[in-house]
Amino acid sequence: MRKTIIQHPSAVQTTSRPASAIHGQRTGNLPGGYGWVLCLAVTLWSRGASGELPGVPGAEARPAAIAEETLANAEGSPPEGDVRFPQQVEPEVLESESSRKWKVTPHVVLKTGFDDNIFISAQNRQSDFFGVLSPGIAFGLGEFRQHLKEFGSYAQQYEDHPREEAVFFETRRFFFANYTASAIAFVDHSEENAVDHDVSLAGRWTFQKLSLGFRAGLQTLSNSDIDVGGRVKRTITDTEITARYEFSEKTSMEANFSRLGLNYEQALDSTEWKNQNWVNYRVFPKTQLGVGLAVGRLEVDEGAVQSFEQGLVRAHYLGTGKLSFDGELGVEFRQIEDHGGNRTTPIFALGATYSPFVATELSLRGSRRTLASASKAGENYVLTGVEGRIRQRFFQRFYVSTATGYERSAYESVDGRGEANRTDNVFFTRPSLEFDVTKWASMEVAYEFRENDSTNPGSGFTENLATIQISTHY
Repeated sequence: MRKTIIQHPSAVQTTSRPASAIHGQRTGNLPGGYGWVLCLAVTLWSRGASGELPGVPGAEARPAAIAEETLANAEGSPPEGDVRFPQQVEPEVLESESSRKWKVTPHVVLKTGFDDNIFISAQNRQSDFFGVLSPGIAFGLGEFRQHLKEFGSYAQQYEDHPREEAVFFETRRFFFANYTASAIAFVDHSEENAVDHDVSLAGRWTFQKLSLGFRAGLQTLSNSDIDVGGRVKRTITDTEITARYEFSEKTSMEANFSRLGLNYEQALDSTEWKNQNWVNYRVFPKTQLGVGLAVGRLEVDEGAVQSFEQGLVRAHYLGTGKLSFDGELGVEFRQIEDHGGNRTTPIFALGATYSPFVATELSLRGSRRTLASASKAGENYVLTGVEGRIRQRFFQRFYVSTATGYERSAYESVDGRGEANRTDNVFFTRPSLEFDVTKWASMEVAYEFRENDSTNPGSGFTENLATIQISTHY
C-alpha cells in the first residue's frame, strides 16, 4: 500500500502516478485530480457491473491525488485514503463470471493550455501555449477498478453506481497492466517538446487467509520540479510487494517491501529500499488499530548512505459511507554514514473524507516525511503538507471541484557538505469544472495557481496555468 505524500503538481506534466515521492510533482494522485494525469484506464469494467464498486473513503488519499498515495502511498496506504482491512469472505464468493473475463480499454487524453511560467522561475519567466496528446491502453482480469482510479481523474465515472458496504482490506483477486505515451508540444519553446511514457502493472492473489500483492511502474517525465528548479527530465521506477495474513476476524499481520528509484538527467539520483510490518486489531466493527515497524536504506549519488527505522501507530475508521478516517503517526530515527550523525523526526500521514450529501464530498489530508534533495549533494529536506478539497456534483453530469493546499520544505545538511539554508513555502489552489459528455468521454476546464515563497532567491516563483482537457475511453 502506498503512503500519502502531499506534493503539488508540476505545471505541465505529461504523465503522473502517485507512486513517486518527489518534491514538485504529484505522486499519485492528489485529489484535486490534476486533469491531465495521463494514465486514465478507469473504465476497464463493463457498465453492467454497477454493484461491485467499492466506496471511496478518501484520505491522499492522494488525497483530495495523492491516497494514495495515499503513497499512502510510495510506501504505505492506498490512494484517496482507500485503506482497507480483512473481511472474512471467501475469495470465491467475490469472483463473479464477469470478473474472470479479460477487459481491454483503449484511452486517449487531449489537453491544451497556457502556462505563464513554464520553467517555474523568478528570473527566467517564460510563458507559452502547449498541447498534450496521451494515447494508451489498459487491460486486466478481476476486480481492479478501484486501483485504476489513481491513474486518472475519472471519479465521476463511478458515481452512478451504489457504494458497497465498506470493508477494511480489499480481498478481490485482480491483475491489470496499463501503458500511456504522452507527447507534449510548445508553441514557442519547441526545444522543450518531449514524449513521456508510463508503464504500470499490479495484481493480487487471495487465498483463504493469505493475500499476496504486487505493484510495479516505470515513468519518464519531462516537467518542472521545485526541488531542482526548471524543467527536468527524469525516470521513476517503483516496485512494491505486499503480504497479509488473517489470524482471525479481528487480528491480522502485514509485511510490505518497496523500492523507489529516481534517476535524473542532470541532477542527483537516489534509491530507497523499505520494509514495513504491521500488526492490526479490529477493536470495533468499523474501527481498526495497528502498530508497525519500518526499516529502510536510502542511497544518493555523491551523498552518504542513510539508514532509518520508523515506529508507527495507525487507526482506520470506516463509517456509514459519509465519514472515513485514516491516520498514521510515528517517529523516524535516521543514521547517516561518514560521520553524518543521527536524526530524529516525527512523521505522519493523515486523511479524512466526509460526504454530507450524495453529491458532495469534502476531504482533508496531510503528511510529513524526509526526502533526499536531487539538487544539492549532502542535503535532505523535510516535506510537510496539507491539502483540502471540495467536490460537488450538479445535474448528474457536472462536477465542480476546488483543491487548496500548502507545503513546507525545510532543507538540512546530512554530512557536513550541504548549506542547509533553504526553506520553501508553497501555496497552491486549483478550481475545476468537469462535464460528462457521454459515458465514454468527459471534458474538464481548470485553473491552477502556485506560489513558492523561498528563502533561496533562485527557487521562488509564481505560476498561473489554465487548461482544457478532453478524455475518452472505449
